[in-house]
Amino acid sequence: MPRLTDAEKSVLDGREGPLKRVALQFIVDYAEVMGAERLCDVTKAHLFAGAHHYIDACTSDDIDEVISEMLLCSTEKVSLDCFACYAQADVGPTDPVRWQQLGVSPERHDRNRVILEKYTKAGLYPAATCTPYLSGFLPRMGEHYVSTESHAVTLMNSLWGACANADGIEAAFCSAVCGKTPLWGNHIMSNRGGTHHFRVEFTPQNVMEWDLLGYVIGSRTPTHSTPVLSGDLGTPGMVELKSCFASMATTGGAELRHIIGVTPEATDFDRAFRGRKAVAEEVITPRDIEEAAELFAGTDEAVDYVSLGCPHYSIDQVRDV
Repeated sequence: MPRLTDAEKSVLDGREGPLKRVALQFIVDYAEVMGAERLCDVTKAHLFAGAHHYIDACTSDDIDEVISEMLLCSTEKVSLDCFACYAQADVGPTDPVRWQQLGVSPERHDRNRVILEKYTKAGLYPAATCTPYLSGFLPRMGEHYVSTESHAVTLMNSLWGACANADGIEAAFCSAVCGKTPLWGNHIMSNRGGTHHFRVEFTPQNVMEWDLLGYVIGSRTPTHSTPVLSGDLGTPGMVELKSCFASMATTGGAELRHIIGVTPEATDFDRAFRGRKAVAEEVITPRDIEEAAELFAGTDEAVDYVSLGCPHYSIDQVRDV
């Protein structure tokens, strides 16, 4: 059981209403499972919202019942009326405007609309994007936040030194409601040191090479490790780092990466590893990137379809298309 403040105990006693009580109880249980000694304040939350298909497991037409069961993991029905911190929506399950063109049924569209209205009335900003940092979601160094988006956690932890774990949908939602999350993992500064060193022997020249670099490193990195990149990597911009971190997140599962001389917690090698030695070291060569490109290269002349914007494009990328 984590040590709770008097204010947190008051919430668990129901003095701030049933919604916060149920949400905080989930977070306390989460903290106990993870061995967290206490909780910390959350200032921002990036949440799945709308009629995503997992919501179908609850067949009730009562939105409060759906949210209570599927987001708060509670059989007690409570009403979502407010969030305890700034909250922004992750990608939506359907296009709210062109839903008919995409083959979405009227029932799915209506259910999505009703759920989103409930969220927005409670204070959710309906950005509906997997790149929240392009829509005003900008946690500072040392700021604690929650997100349901793997690459977004990686980018914001790494590029700005913000603090989050790759929480699940329910944990992030409960944190947004009660304003707390367990103090464990990436929320603790001493846990944020690098584990694996990758010496990159080339300078990526474009977004695709950064994307492939992320894939190669992610595929060679054990889950929950923290890779550190060194070498002459030039001056990557947001688009390059977005592509690189997304590839690392989907292949390796790491929630934090350091690039020496680029990211704020890696001004030098010693700081990146917090004084510890690397568990393993590898060299990434141009040939590694070529092999990765060959792996994804198509062999047929015909192209069935092209998918763009995962993660969501920046306005500059949309312009270029």
